[in-house]
Amino acid sequence: CQGPSEIAARCNVKCCPQDGGWGAWNQWGKCTRTCGIAGARIRKRLCNDPTPSPEPCPGNQCPGNDTDLGECNRNPCPVDGGWCAWSTWGMCTTTCGQGVQRRSRTCTSPLPVSGGEPCLGDSSEARTCVMASFCPMISEWSQW
Repeated sequence: CQGPSEIAARCNVKCCPQDGGWGAWNQWGKCTRTCGIAGARIRKRLCNDPTPSPEPCPGNQCPGNDTDLGECNRNPCPVDGGWCAWSTWGMCTTTCGQGVQRRSRTCTSPLPVSGGEPCLGDSSEARTCVMASFCPMISEWSQW
């Protein structure tokens, strides 16, 4: 007999594609806002766990999106306090001579909220007042 005693040939050659699978999500990106109305942030992932097989036996790409959009920073924004107008001056503490008048104001226009700064300055003040330039003298009776 002439020729080789064995011949090798490929058999059961079948294309076995490998479909892609999603890898883990990356970290969230920076939020578009720091407070108030909700901001937006994104994160991404890769189709690499596993990667789809290439030609000649291509696997399918991963289903769905590679980008995820989420809300962030829904916390209220800080509002610094503001003074209301001063009240009118109060009555003088004396009816004759030198006394004191007082007035006040409140830190409620607006009220500080969500970590806002309080109002700076005093919430009350005083000034000197003088009533009647001639005050009656109180004296004692002398003996008869």
